[in-house]
Amino acid sequence: MPLPLQQHERQQRAAEQVLDRRLRPVYEMVDSRNLKGALKLVNSLLQKAGGDQAQTKLVKALVLYRMGREGEAVEVCGEVREEGREGRLTERTLMDLMDLLARMGRAHEAAEAFEAAAAKQPDNVELQELLVGAALKSRSYVKMQQAAMRLHKKQPKNDKYLLWAVCSMDLQAFEKENHAACHLPSSVASFHLPASAAATSAPGAATSSPVPVSAAEVAKQRRQLLQLAEAMIQRKAQSEGGLKSAEALRLYVDLMRRQGKGEEVLRVLQGPMAKLFTIKSDLLQIRGEVQQDLAQFTDAAATFRELLAVSDDDWVASLSYLDSLMLAHLQSSLSTPLSEAVAAVTADAATAAATAATAATTGAKPIAAESHASSGSEGGSGGGSAEAGRESATRESRLVQGLLLRMLAGGGYGGEGGGDGGLGGKGEEEGGAAGGGGGSEGGMEGGEWESVCAGGAAASALDVACRAPESKRVQDELFRILSEADRYFQGLRDRLLAQQHSPHQHLSGSGQPAMKRVDQSSERDGEERAQPASASSGEAGAAQGESKSTEGEAASAGVLVKASATSKGPRVARGPFLMRLEVLLRRLHLLQWFGCGPGEVLSAAADLESALLAYFDRHGDMISFASDVQAYALALPHDVRDRLGTELRSKVAGLEPLGGKGGIRTGESGEEPAEDGGKGGRREGEAAREMRKRLRRIISVEQVDGVMGNWRSLDDHALISRAQRCVRLFLEASPLSAALDPREKGHADELLPVAASCLVEVYRRHQPEGVGYLIEAVLVLNYGVSLRPFSPLFNTMLVSIYGLLGCPSLALSSFQRLRAKHIQMDTLTHLVLPYLHQSASLADVSSLHTDMRSFFNDHVWRDNADVTMEALRHGTYSKIREFAAFHHRLQHSHQRLLLSPNSLLLSLPLALLPPSTLPPAITQSGSAAPNQAPVSEPVAKVREVLAAAGGGREEVRRVVEEQLSLVRVNEDWSVRAWWDPLPLPFSSLLGACGKGQLPPDSWINLESPEKQQSRDSLLLKHAQSRGLLPRLLFLSLSSPSHLLPSQGKKAEVGAGAGEVGGGGEEGEAVEGEWEAVLQQSCRLNGVGDDEMERMAEEGAVDAATQDLPALLARLPCLLFTASLALHHLQSPVTATTGSSSSTTTTTTNAAASAKRAVGLVQAVSAVLAATLQLLQRECMLPGSSAEASQKHLPPLLVSGKLLLCALGSFVGESAFWSALIISHWHAAAQSHPPAGKKTKKAGPDVAQQGLPEEVVRAVKAARELARVGLQSLRKALSGQISGKGQLPDSDMACALIGLLPGVNCSVAGDDKMAIPGRVVGELCKLVKEKAEGAAAGQQGTSSTQKEDNRLKENGGHRDSDAANGDGDGSLDGVLVEWSATSAAERLLWSHRRFIQQLVALLDCQIGILGST
Repeated sequence: MPLPLQQHERQQRAAEQVLDRRLRPVYEMVDSRNLKGALKLVNSLLQKAGGDQAQTKLVKALVLYRMGREGEAVEVCGEVREEGREGRLTERTLMDLMDLLARMGRAHEAAEAFEAAAAKQPDNVELQELLVGAALKSRSYVKMQQAAMRLHKKQPKNDKYLLWAVCSMDLQAFEKENHAACHLPSSVASFHLPASAAATSAPGAATSSPVPVSAAEVAKQRRQLLQLAEAMIQRKAQSEGGLKSAEALRLYVDLMRRQGKGEEVLRVLQGPMAKLFTIKSDLLQIRGEVQQDLAQFTDAAATFRELLAVSDDDWVASLSYLDSLMLAHLQSSLSTPLSEAVAAVTADAATAAATAATAATTGAKPIAAESHASSGSEGGSGGGSAEAGRESATRESRLVQGLLLRMLAGGGYGGEGGGDGGLGGKGEEEGGAAGGGGGSEGGMEGGEWESVCAGGAAASALDVACRAPESKRVQDELFRILSEADRYFQGLRDRLLAQQHSPHQHLSGSGQPAMKRVDQSSERDGEERAQPASASSGEAGAAQGESKSTEGEAASAGVLVKASATSKGPRVARGPFLMRLEVLLRRLHLLQWFGCGPGEVLSAAADLESALLAYFDRHGDMISFASDVQAYALALPHDVRDRLGTELRSKVAGLEPLGGKGGIRTGESGEEPAEDGGKGGRREGEAAREMRKRLRRIISVEQVDGVMGNWRSLDDHALISRAQRCVRLFLEASPLSAALDPREKGHADELLPVAASCLVEVYRRHQPEGVGYLIEAVLVLNYGVSLRPFSPLFNTMLVSIYGLLGCPSLALSSFQRLRAKHIQMDTLTHLVLPYLHQSASLADVSSLHTDMRSFFNDHVWRDNADVTMEALRHGTYSKIREFAAFHHRLQHSHQRLLLSPNSLLLSLPLALLPPSTLPPAITQSGSAAPNQAPVSEPVAKVREVLAAAGGGREEVRRVVEEQLSLVRVNEDWSVRAWWDPLPLPFSSLLGACGKGQLPPDSWINLESPEKQQSRDSLLLKHAQSRGLLPRLLFLSLSSPSHLLPSQGKKAEVGAGAGEVGGGGEEGEAVEGEWEAVLQQSCRLNGVGDDEMERMAEEGAVDAATQDLPALLARLPCLLFTASLALHHLQSPVTATTGSSSSTTTTTTNAAASAKRAVGLVQAVSAVLAATLQLLQRECMLPGSSAEASQKHLPPLLVSGKLLLCALGSFVGESAFWSALIISHWHAAAQSHPPAGKKTKKAGPDVAQQGLPEEVVRAVKAARELARVGLQSLRKALSGQISGKGQLPDSDMACALIGLLPGVNCSVAGDDKMAIPGRVVGELCKLVKEKAEGAAAGQQGTSSTQKEDNRLKENGGHRDSDAANGDGDGSLDGVLVEWSATSAAERLLWSHRRFIQQLVALLDCQIGILGST
C-alpha cells in the first residue's frame, strides 16, 4: 500500500505544477492590473478540458472581484462550492475559496465546503485543523468547538485540541457578554422602526431574523458556557499529566475569574501549578488582583509590596499597593455601613432580575433595556450559597472601590484615561461595561457597577457614613496610611540614589537587580519612548494624596541630578519618584472631599508644587516629563499653577542660548571619535549630549506651561514674543538634528507647534480680522515640514488649519505624510475625513474611503481570524479573547459605521460627475469644459444608484438603537490640535459655523468621564443622522408611480430596491417607516414637530434660526418632509363610492394636505434663499475684504471667517440634494394629470392623484429660485479664481505675504506692537543668516573650518556631502531652499482647486434643475 500512496502524492504534485504553469500568466496580469486581459485568458483556460477547473474558476472569481463585479464573483464561487459539497476540492482550492469569500464577507459559505471535505476524510488531521480555522473565520464558534473535540478524540493525549475547544467555548461566552453589555448614552434618543416597517426592512428579514432572547437568558447561557469550559480544563489539570504550559494555566485562571471564583484561583496559584509561571511578577500581579476582587485588601497590599520588591519601577503595582492600603482601612472602618450597602445592592439586583424575567415573558420590555438587570440574575436568583458568597464579596469590593474613586475624583481626577492599572483599570473588554469598573472579573456588569460608583442609593449611604462627624478617625487614619506609604516609597528612592554612588549595582531584597525593569531606551537623553506613567493612571482612577515636608525630597533630587551628570550607567527609574506626586495628590483630594479648610488645602497644594519642582530637577530632561505630570499640575489651584510656571521658567532661564554665546558649532552636533579605542567605534559627543538635555528641559517647561493654561493670561505681544523665542530656539538647536534621518523626530520639533499655537490663539482673539496670524502659523509649520516631512507634530496641526482655510488637497497631503496604515485607518482618519467630506474633493475622499473599506473588510473578515488561528497553533491562549475583543471593536467601529452612508452619499455626485473630470472641467475663464456631456435623467440615475445599494435600508438598520448601542468610538483624540477637539462640525474655531462647540481646555487634553460621554453622544447623534440620510433621499426621489401594485404584482426600482408604495399594506408599511425615520432625523437636527408645523403653516423660517448652522440643519429636514407631503398628494386612493358626506370629508382633507404641502415647499424656498444670501453676504461680496480685492486675493481665503467648510458642505450635499429633489418635484408636476383624473394603467378602482395647481406653482417657484440662486453663487465663486487683472501665482503669493506686515521689520515700527508676520519675519531672517554663515564658512579658511576638516580626516561623523548640504538642500539642519513665498503659492493653488471643484458641482446642479 505505501507505493500507491506515494504515486498518488507524486501525481498530485505534478498536477499542481502543471496548473501553476497555466495560471501564472493570469496572476501576472492581475498583478500588473491588466484585469481585462486576465479575464479573457482565464475564460480561454476554462474552455479547455483538463486541469483543476475549480481552481481556475476561483482565479476567474478573483479577477471579477478585482474588477468590482462582486455579484458575478459570488456566482462563480457558488459553482465551486457546489463541487465542494461533493468533497471534490483540494486543500489548496478550499483555502483559496475561503480567502476570497472572506474578502466579500461570505466566509460562512466557504465553511460548508470545508465541512464536506472533512466529512469525506475524517482521518486527515491537517484538513480537520483547516476546518477549525474555517469555522473561526466564519465566526461559527459552535462548529469550531465540535471540530476541535473531534480532533481531541482522535488524539486524546494531545492537550492542544482540548484547549482549542475550551477557547471556542470562551469565545461563545464572549459573544454572550456583548449581547447586553453596551448601552446608549442617556442623551442619545432611542430609535426603533415601526413593526410593519421593520418586518419589511430587508428581503427575507421575517424568516432570517433570530428570535429575541432576554438578557437574563443570555447571561445564563454565558455562565453555563464558562462552567463547562472550566470543567473541561479542570479535568485535565487534575489528571496525571496536568497542565503543561503557563498559557494553559492562565486560561484556566481567566475562566475562573470571569465567574468570580477568586478563592479557587488563589488555591490554584498557591499550589504546585503555580510553578508554570516562570516570571514571578506575573504570578504576583494576578494574585493581587484576585485578592482585590475578593475584598481581601490587606492581603492584596502585602502581595503588591512583594511585587515591588521584585520590580520597584512597576507603576501599576505601585498604584495597586497604595489602593489596597487605603481600601483595607475603609473596609475595616465602615464595616457596618458597608454590610448594609451590600445587602441593599443585592436586594435591588434580585428585584431587577425578577422584573426582567417578567418582562421577557410578556414581551413588554426591549432587550436593550434588560441589560441593566442581567447581572442581578446571575447572583441574585440562586446558584447556591457559594455563588451568593462570591457575589457578596464582589459587591463589597466594588462598593469600597467606588467610594475611594469618589473621594479621589476631585479636580476632575479619576477618569482621565491615562495609564493602566489603578481602580477599575483592568480593561473594559472583560466586563463589557462602559463605566470605569467594567473590567470586573465575574462581578457586576453594566448598570449595576455604574449605579454603585456613580451615586446610587448604596453609594450615597456610604458617602454619608464616611463624612459623618463621628467618622473623623477615618480621615485621620487615611492620612496616616498615606504617610506610611510615602515613607516606603522614600526608601525605594533612597536605595535608587545609593545605587548612583555605588560602583557596583545593588541588589534588591529579593536578590534580583533593583534596576531590572528600567526601560533603558527611555532613559537616554530624554528622547526615549518612556512608558507614560501619567498621573491619570487607572482610567477609573487610582488617585492621589499625602503630604510631608519636601525639603528632603528636593535635596535628594538635587543630589540625583549631580549624580546622573557624572554617571555613565543607566539613570534611575521614574516610578518611585512619581509616587511622591501621587501620594501628595491623594492627600489634596482627600482634604477637598472631607471639606477641610482652605488653609490646609493650599498647604497641600504647595507641597505638591514643591514635589513637582523636585521631579523636574530629576526628570525634567525626559521626553515623557509633561505627560508624567500633566494630571498633577492640573489639580493645582490657578494661582499655584501660575507660581509653578514662574518657578519652572526661572529654572531654565540660564539655559539659553544652548551653545553659549558662540552658539552650537557643527562639530558639537553629533559624534566624536571614541576615546577608549575599543570596538565601539564612535560615541556621542559630551557637549551635544549636554545641549540636548538643556533643550529638553526648556521644551518640558513649555509643555507643562501649556498643560496648565498659563499662556491664556498672556497678552498678544507676549504670545508673539513667545512664538519668536521658540522659532529662534528651534533654529539654534537645528544642528543637533542634522545627522538624523528626515523620518526621525528632531530634538526640537515640539517648539514649532508651540509657536504655531501662540499664533492661533491670537487669531482666536481677533477673528476674523486676524486671519494673518493663521496664515503665519501655516508658514511656520511648513518650515518644520521642509525639515521633517513626516513629523506628526507638524502635520496634524497643518491638517486642521488647511481644512479650515479651504485647502483640502493640502490637508490630505499632510495626512498622507503621517503614513497611516492598518489600525490607524480607524483611529486617525478623523483628522482629515470631515474636511474632505465638506470640501467637494470627491476623488480624494473616494480614494481614502477605498483604503478604509479595504482595511475593515480584510481585518474584520479575514486577518483577525488568521492571527487568532496562529495564536491557537502556537499555544498563546491568553491572546484569543484579546483578539476577539479587537475584532468586536473594529466590527462596531464608529468610523466603519460612518463609512457606509458617507460612501453611498459620495457615490451620487460621482455618478453624475466623475472625479476625473473635476479638475479639467473648469477652464481658465471658469466655465464648464465644452466636451463635458451632462448625464441624461440625473434623478433617475441617482435613484438607480441608491436602489442598487438597497435604498439605504442597511444604513438605517445599523443606526437603530439595538445596533447603535454596540458602536465603539476608537478614534485617538489626543492627536488632534488643541483648538480642534472634535471633528467638524464641532470645531471651536468655526465661530458661527460650529454646532455644539467645545472650547479647548489645554494643549494636552485630559478627558473626564463626563466629557467623554458628552463627546460620544455628539458623535453617535451625528452618525445616526448620517445613517438615515440615504434612505430618506431614496424615498424622496421615488414617486408612487414607480411601484404601484398592479394585478397583484409589484413594480420594482432597480435591484434590491425598497417599495415606495402607493396603496395596500406594503405602501402603508413604507410610509410608516418614512415617517418614523423622518421624525428621528428632524429630532437629531434639532427640529421639533411644533417648529416644522409652524414653518409649514407660515411658509417661512423664524428670524431666530437665520444663522448658517441652523439653516443647514433645517434644509434637509424640510426637503424630506415636503417630499412626504407631496407623496401623500400623489398616492393612489381607492375610488370613493360612499355618501356625499364622506366625499366632502375627503375633499376637505385633500385641501388641508395641499395647503400644508404648499407651505412646506415655500419654507424650502425660504431656507434655500436665506442660506444662499447669507453665504454671499458673509464671504462672497468683493467688498467684504477691500484689501484683498485691491491685491486680487481670494476673499474666501483672506476674509478670516472660516466659512469654507460650511460652503463646501452646502454645495457638496445640501444644494445637491435640493437640486435633485426639487427637480423630481418639478417632473412630477409636469407629468401628472390634473387632480382627480383617472389613468388607464391604474385600474378601475385606483385613481392616481395629480398635484393641485397651487402646489404646482409653488414647486415651479422653488425650482426657479434654486436655479437662479445657484447660478448667482457659481458666478461669485468663479470670480474668486478668474477675472480681469488676475495676477500670476508668484505675485499673488507675494500679495498674500503682504498681509503680514511684520515680515518686513522696517514696517513694524514699535517692537511691542502685535501685528501678524513678526514670527515669519524672524524665521526668514534666521534662515537667511544661517545660510549666509554656512556659505561663508565653506569658502573661508578659518580655524573652525580647519578644525572641522581635521575631524573629517580623523573619522568625524560629517562627510563632505553633509557639510555642503545633502540632496534635500539642507545645510546644518536648515533647509535653505525654503521660502515663505513658495508656501504661500501652494496655499493659493490648493484654495483655487477647491473653488474649481465647487464650481464644477454647481454646474452639475444647475444642469439638474435645467434651463428656463
